[in-house]
Amino acid sequence: MPSNPPENKYYENQLGWLSPTAEAAVKKLASVVANKSSNTTSAAAARTAFTMSGLTQNEQNAWAILADKLPPIYKIYLPTCSPWRNVEKNEVAAALSADSAMADMIKRPDGQKFLEGLVNTLNEKTQLMTPTDHGMAITFRFPECYGTTGHIALAGVWRDETGRLKISICHQESVPIDKEESNYKGVVYDRFDTSSEYPGHVSPTVECMRLAGPPSANIFPCPHPEAIIKATQDIAGQENARQYAPTYTWLPKRGIQPQGAPPETCFNVTHKVLAAMYYATPHDEQLLPDILIKMAPFSSYTHQQFETLKLPNNRMVNVKDIPSLEFSEQAFLFLSIGGKWGLDMPWDVPIQTKSQPISVTMKSGQTGIPLPLYSRGIKFSKPPIGLTLDGVSVKHRKTYSTAEAARMVYTGTGKDGKFIGVTSVELNSQAKL
Repeated sequence: MPSNPPENKYYENQLGWLSPTAEAAVKKLASVVANKSSNTTSAAAARTAFTMSGLTQNEQNAWAILADKLPPIYKIYLPTCSPWRNVEKNEVAAALSADSAMADMIKRPDGQKFLEGLVNTLNEKTQLMTPTDHGMAITFRFPECYGTTGHIALAGVWRDETGRLKISICHQESVPIDKEESNYKGVVYDRFDTSSEYPGHVSPTVECMRLAGPPSANIFPCPHPEAIIKATQDIAGQENARQYAPTYTWLPKRGIQPQGAPPETCFNVTHKVLAAMYYATPHDEQLLPDILIKMAPFSSYTHQQFETLKLPNNRMVNVKDIPSLEFSEQAFLFLSIGGKWGLDMPWDVPIQTKSQPISVTMKSGQTGIPLPLYSRGIKFSKPPIGLTLDGVSVKHRKTYSTAEAARMVYTGTGKDGKFIGVTSVELNSQAKL
């Protein structure tokens, strides 16, 4: 056990318990043992995501010997519940509000519904916690965040030393680095509102919540939720940005030279930081196929769902063969998976809307974009050249309300204007943006 012997001897002799260093080491080992031996949904998901095998007989024996040697008071402490306790709505709201985008979202009616669902699920999952779990991990799905592609993000939830509930965020955004928006880098953030840095001064997740409402969420008890802070700090910011790609052949097949560390996506980053929260050590792998398979238990899909995929020419391919395909084929399958993951299985806190792509053709001088009944608005996937709102050019990535869409005018001349975007409709068909 990695601790300072003289220090630990003092604690044992004088106080009857382990030193902070030794206690931390035992807690870490206990968490690993719990994740390897428990049959809870969370532990099973961790074993799938981080390739954590079950305990061998030698490991079981070693753990039994160590547990037998722990000071008596620690033996009493070890199997008891963690300091975590049921949460109240007001404290979850306060913890979420540390993130400005979440603070704005939970002020709306759909945000209040999301908050209530989050509180209820956190308390339900509390009943499933093992003695070594200190809090929760939350995975989020933001639908149609980048065009028709869903975005995954992560949060850790725990109580600090004073008992105050804390929630911390981690996610990676895909940021265009050329004018044509054909090449991207992945930048990791500890917040959702990135409009101060993102091109066009829009935040993809904020605009997604304006269009589609709060994200769906899954919640898992975990042993080290506060690890999200340091794990995020170590990889966050422009200075730690990586090239963005779902396979290691993606960039070379586009004629782009790979640079530095392997490319990543939001799934890679979520997997990497989740690992820290489960005392696991991941290594760099391709999203397709490796991370896609490993993240299935956390993301409401099965790996079998994407095991065999169809190309536009109706040829069937195995997900493991994607890196060997031509770039155009990889791109097609990446976008296809990106729009479908997380839609076929339930989430602990479900999405409240249904998003769908929309294509609009307008003649010169035409006013108004027709949207489906009860639509919350529209967000354009590509720059809508020639489209104006109150005399100002309409932006892509930005969400516009149904009222704003009705006032848009196509000012182009010659050919008809053709625009591609996404819209979102309330599942209860009662509310608008």
